[in-house]
Amino acid sequence: MRVPYGKRAFLKLSDGTSLWINSGTTVVYPSTFAKNKREIYVEGEIFADVSHDQNRPFIVSTSKIDVQVLGTIFNVSAYEDDKQTNVVLVDGAIKVKPKNGKTTLINPNQLFTY
Repeated sequence: MRVPYGKRAFLKLSDGTSLWINSGTTVVYPSTFAKNKREIYVEGEIFADVSHDQNRPFIVSTSKIDVQVLGTIFNVSAYEDDKQTNVVLVDGAIKVKPKNGKTTLINPNQLFTY
């Protein structure tokens, strides 16, 4: 899904996860998730409310970082033209791992910048 500049979109995924997608964003997602994990790719910015499923982690991949969650509410800003990629956690817990770095646990009301 590609949201043009000046527009926004809402998307409900097959597992019940809700995505609010900002303008200029591309989200690549399957019509149905695999049995062992749920993974999407984002270039741009999303606000996600992930449905809890402790048997299938939810992963948001960008060109620079991967964000792993079991059920939480967070924002990812990963526009290709930006020098920084940001993740803000609203509720729950997430693990953020840069493609060439170590995993960091993020708690509510924390910002991760890469």
